[in-house]
Amino acid sequence: MALLKDTFITEETESISFDPIPAGNYEAQIVNSDLKVTKDGTGEYIALTWEVLDPEYAGRRIFDNLNIINKNEKAVAIAKSKLKQICEAMELAEFVDTQELHGQPVRIVVGIKPASGGYDAQNNIKKVLSFDSAVNEPDPF
Repeated sequence: MALLKDTFITEETESISFDPIPAGNYEAQIVNSDLKVTKDGTGEYIALTWEVLDPEYAGRRIFDNLNIINKNEKAVAIAKSKLKQICEAMELAEFVDTQELHGQPVRIVVGIKPASGGYDAQNNIKKVLSFDSAVNEPDPF
């Protein structure tokens, strides 16, 4: 049981949508990152939380997991490629602490992963670009 300090009143609380935002290009920044162990305990991934900065969807969050240690070599290659995109977009030659990636605005190309396996549809990040170069990139959708 948990006794609340204040009374929770539903009609005073705004509902927040968790539906995916439309596919497209958005200004965003990384606001959180954690190193986590995979479910089977044999690998590790970086869990990134991106926050959209564009006014229409400002504050919306997109989650991206990058398998940096995994039995599946293709998953590791994809993660390294995504990290390279992030670093290039942020003009970083290298980093040791993922905190270095936080708070740097870039452009992300967002897609929508269809619902599957009991999970609702969700956004995924297809590409990370520097803020300036993204303006000239064609919309892939």
